[in-house]
Amino acid sequence: MKRDLHLKKVYVAVALTALTILPTAFAIGAFLDNNRKSNKATSMTHQQTEALPKDVGN
Repeated sequence: MKRDLHLKKVYVAVALTALTILPTAFAIGAFLDNNRKSNKATSMTHQQTEALPKDVGN
């Protein structure tokens, strides 16, 4: 009986840990993916700006 109670506590601890870690990992992954897309768009904008012809006339 005591062993069953201990196992129940272990299962509850594992479940709570998983419920804490999984959403956090998902949020971090979503943030990093969004950040990567934003950096790629910014990089493309800078490349397009650098490719524009320079105004040489005075």
